[in-house]
Amino acid sequence: MLRRAVSTQINLMFRQKPFVFCFGINMIYSIATFIFYALSQRGSDVSTILSPNAAFALNSNAVFYPVFINLVPCISVLPFAMSFMTDQANEISPIIQSRTGLKNYYLSKMTVCFIGGFIVFFIPLAANMLLNLSFFPQSGITTFGDMFDRNYAPTIAGSNIVIDTIQSGVIFPRLFLYSADLYNLVFALIFSLSMGVLSVLNLAVSFIIKRYKILLFIPVYLLIILINTLNFLLQKSKPFINFIVMSYLTVNADHGKSLIFISAFFIAVIGFSIGMLILQISKDQI
Repeated sequence: MLRRAVSTQINLMFRQKPFVFCFGINMIYSIATFIFYALSQRGSDVSTILSPNAAFALNSNAVFYPVFINLVPCISVLPFAMSFMTDQANEISPIIQSRTGLKNYYLSKMTVCFIGGFIVFFIPLAANMLLNLSFFPQSGITTFGDMFDRNYAPTIAGSNIVIDTIQSGVIFPRLFLYSADLYNLVFALIFSLSMGVLSVLNLAVSFIIKRYKILLFIPVYLLIILINTLNFLLQKSKPFINFIVMSYLTVNADHGKSLIFISAFFIAVIGFSIGMLILQISKDQI
């Protein structure tokens, strides 16, 4: 019964305009990033052209990245997080619940919300990678600079960071040195899975708001902003810890990353979402 409910909800999601719009925005961003680098590198010597990994849309130094990353918390709402509010507005929740069962109804909502959040980000990022691999040569110009530059190794190892910090250098350096393109694929998966989790969080928040869909764009965005503020307030703490959530999910050489912090963040998000699911099911059973 749960499988059938999930299948039905997925078919519904694919036909909804918010999902298509969200997917389209991400695809436009990925293709626009590729086109920009392709045009900017036109006519350049092969030895100076960016490698495929350096033109990746999820690099923190990508040309349109600042705009994209600030829209991400809002984009994560669109795939399917508003579906519960739509059912409530149309007064069809009791009808669907009677057919699928109460628990299956909410579990399928959360499952499809996670899948939708993952798909709308991963497929465009994968498309960007394929385009880069198809048109850019494997030169020595990587995500973290020219591999023949004397600052390249210190950037990877983090030996150029002089402050007291919990971590420095590139995360998963061995993976990057083994294959920079595989490194990007891993981060595309990490980022997309994280967006799936944030989409579920948005759905969980909709159990509280229930009306005024526009308000659903605020909670996750505000959560990210508030946690990022810790980075400013605690910037003089020793050792320095990076509290910018998106810094952990994208390709960069930012220092101060704490596995404990980012794990605690997503455990709290998942715990809250599960708690709201249990609470909502309990309310509907009364």
